[in-house]
Amino acid sequence: MEVSCMYAVVCSQSTHKGWTKALKTLLLKYELKWPDRVNEVIYVDGDLFSALPQLSKLKPTYTCFLAHHSECNKKFVQDIHKLTRGIDHTTPYTDTIWGVLTGWEEDDCLCILQQEPLTINRVTGNCPIPLDKFSSGVSYSEIEQTVAWRKTANGEVAQESCPADVTESFILEIGAAHSEEKGVDMIITSAHATESVLNLGYCFSSGKLSCIDGHIHGQSLDGRLHKLSHQHNTPKVLSAAGNCLMGYIRDRDSMALAWMHSAGVSQMVGYVVPTWYGYGGWGVHKYFINNPGKMTFAEAYFANQQSLLAKLESLKTPKPVIEKHEDVYKKKFGAENIDDTHSHDLSGLSYDEDTTVFYGDPAWEARLALKPELWDYSSAVTALKPSEEDGWDKSWSYWEFTVETLRPGRWDCPVADDKTTSPGRPPIYVFPSRASKAKLINGDGIVTCSFVMMVLQGSFVAGQFHRVQFATQN
Repeated sequence: MEVSCMYAVVCSQSTHKGWTKALKTLLLKYELKWPDRVNEVIYVDGDLFSALPQLSKLKPTYTCFLAHHSECNKKFVQDIHKLTRGIDHTTPYTDTIWGVLTGWEEDDCLCILQQEPLTINRVTGNCPIPLDKFSSGVSYSEIEQTVAWRKTANGEVAQESCPADVTESFILEIGAAHSEEKGVDMIITSAHATESVLNLGYCFSSGKLSCIDGHIHGQSLDGRLHKLSHQHNTPKVLSAAGNCLMGYIRDRDSMALAWMHSAGVSQMVGYVVPTWYGYGGWGVHKYFINNPGKMTFAEAYFANQQSLLAKLESLKTPKPVIEKHEDVYKKKFGAENIDDTHSHDLSGLSYDEDTTVFYGDPAWEARLALKPELWDYSSAVTALKPSEEDGWDKSWSYWEFTVETLRPGRWDCPVADDKTTSPGRPPIYVFPSRASKAKLINGDGIVTCSFVMMVLQGSFVAGQFHRVQFATQN
């Protein structure tokens, strides 16, 4: 499909005046890449929705919300979700790949904008990680104390022992200089957290990470502090899929800002609320990690949001009753028995709908090293030639989205925060640039001006084929 991206930079009047260097750098970067396709949208302070008329006219492929950290509260994130679904009011789906570019200080934005595209090879985290998808890495268990798994660049994944308190090891793993077995390109976190503290253990006492003056510090149980060495020259991405509030910027001493300022995190996904359902966080890995190299981090976040919205739409029609979130939360953690899966999922999906955030430049490319031999399925979009017999309008371009399964798997997950089912999400093709019009021609799928998704559920075996035909206008 033809690539002719429209890139929008959205900022408040205050940020427009205060962060001029970041704004000019961002505009210039994409004006050089897509000449005459970059637009600035300035909105009235505190009224993000005043940007909607201009965005609806521009219909950008990418939208970067440049924002001073003081603007990045929970309401701001929730309004972004609603705003980006309202650019095209005819569908319930997100109409642009978006990200929030912010930092502890303006220079953090400048540093992020200077980074070259990132190929992710090495990973670390305090939770289960499919290390086979990476070239190397180490994951520390949040459930079993002293248990870790490691994959070296030349070896298989193996379980090993680790210190009972992994705080120092975790800091060293993140902060090490890049070499074959040191330094990381991606961090994945879980366990208990707030906007200012990350505990490294979930079922046992361990140390914690916190932020002091914009820098990540580890504090062991014995009180020792371990400051993370400054990492601006080693860009990385962070998925706080299993943490409450890690994406919430309460003030300048919030973890999200410290990750960007001191840990070299150029893109990040996290919750701005306590998390209990998990679809919006863990699901990003289904697209980003399970089929390594197929999508960028920003595309994977976008894709998972569309999968969430599609599932939510499918549940609304037959039974629109949504339980109070706090009631479902109690059931989730054993206070009551869950007796209505439909209501539980409807409540959980609606809770996750607007509560995750993607930080960073959405057009910056960060993806896993390409490993097609590990994919669950291959996919392709090919052009179709309209014929008079079909009665197709020649003013449209016609396409076929095909999928071939390469190994046994399952399209959907038994639980929302599933970490093992693969691929666990329906196939989706995110358009390289947004179409002005789009429609479904044949097959069971969802088509918008930004993507085509197959509607598939259940298990599959290798060698199955699926097809959807659609049309676009530019």
